[in-house]
Amino acid sequence: AYLIDQDEAAVQGYRLSSQSYGARLTGGRAIAPRVTLAYQLSWARQSDYHHNPARYEADYWLADATFDIRSWKLNAGYEVLGADSGAALTSFQTPLGSVFKFQGWADKLTVTPPDGVRDFHAGAGYGWKKLRGIDALGLQAVWHRYRSDRLDRHYGDEWNVLLTAQVKKTQISARYARYQADRFATDTSKFWLQ
Repeated sequence: AYLIDQDEAAVQGYRLSSQSYGARLTGGRAIAPRVTLAYQLSWARQSDYHHNPARYEADYWLADATFDIRSWKLNAGYEVLGADSGAALTSFQTPLGSVFKFQGWADKLTVTPPDGVRDFHAGAGYGWKKLRGIDALGLQAVWHRYRSDRLDRHYGDEWNVLLTAQVKKTQISARYARYQADRFATDTSKFWLQ
């Protein structure tokens, strides 16, 4: 359960106050030598709370699976932040959470759109150990296809790519995000070097 009581009218007119109740199941198991499966399933229902003037109910769903096969990691999942009436802030919101990890690195969906989000994502990664003076090197890519929950409109697609290298206690990473808009937001590219 998450009960968020936003007690300042200046912050979205109390419309970020919500109550969310749900359940989550996670697990993993070896399915062959050097092959493991990790999975997660989640469901939650969110509705208005306390001073929130909007009356709404929206569901959240997540199904995700990751296969670790030797040095490979393969992942696919489907996440839904549901919508109620299509009015602003009546879709499933996560005002205290970071969407960076979940809805792509371009940050186009930091506030869930009025018509909600359906995010199909698939990714792959590979890791090397002890490669030409580098203690560890990793490369991963994830693709997202975003659609609305209401009215089934295609918002856009996004690619995220991450390269990491570690030499002794120093880690360097380069991260790239490319969002290609269809019916939501604008085309955006971002690059990080850390």
